[in-house]
Amino acid sequence: RGIAVTIWGAAVLAFGVRMWPPIPYYHKLTAKEKDAFMAILRSQKETHETLIIRCPNADEKLCVTATDFLEMFQRAGWKTPTGGIERGVYAKAVTGISIAKKPAPGTVDPNNPDMGLWVLQSPSLMTIKKAFDSIGMTTIRQAGQDLDDGVIAIYFGPAP
Repeated sequence: RGIAVTIWGAAVLAFGVRMWPPIPYYHKLTAKEKDAFMAILRSQKETHETLIIRCPNADEKLCVTATDFLEMFQRAGWKTPTGGIERGVYAKAVTGISIAKKPAPGTVDPNNPDMGLWVLQSPSLMTIKKAFDSIGMTTIRQAGQDLDDGVIAIYFGPAP
């Protein structure tokens, strides 16, 4: 009987793990997750680079999510040029969270998707990546040729 109960329990557990819906990519963060996120942002001793938080024009729900993150960055002492988020349309659609910074000098062929430029992995860039990793959100790092020196752009695209 003990073996049968164990097998039955394992089967129910396996079924539950397989069928249980995953946590949505963008979800309401718990107080503990917010605290962990902001603690990592506050831990950076070097001067913070300026942030631009972006979201798509046509997705109000995603812009609300971006605003929630903007406020956590602001509470942790990070600055934005306008104090708000920027809405926009982008040349290439990107899912999830992408973090961009001005690349090293060079020219990129816009029709070659395998070509890119090196981006300095600054303390601010690494701190932001670590903060998102702490709450289970992976990020994509990109070169943002339209950005000024000392500026990092965080783009909230649709969930992957």
